[in-house]
Amino acid sequence: MKIKVRMGDEERALELPEGSTVGELSAHLASSGRQETSEFFDDKGRLYPDCQVIVNGLVKTAELQAKLKDGDRVESERIVIAGG
Repeated sequence: MKIKVRMGDEERALELPEGSTVGELSAHLASSGRQETSEFFDDKGRLYPDCQVIVNGLVKTAELQAKLKDGDRVESERIVIAGG
């Protein structure tokens, strides 16, 4: 299956096996060695606490076993907290 992944300012298409989960995608991205992944994942593939994973506009950070589907759009972004 093919999905779109956006991390920071970069977007790319990825081919994954059918039935892949959000957690498997996160581990794949973290192990890719790409520099932009270090902004979102530690060296063990865990998402930093101030980051979130969004699938088709819905936050899925706590749902790592959620299955992805062909055509899904997955984003990793930092959580911004404003105070006053």
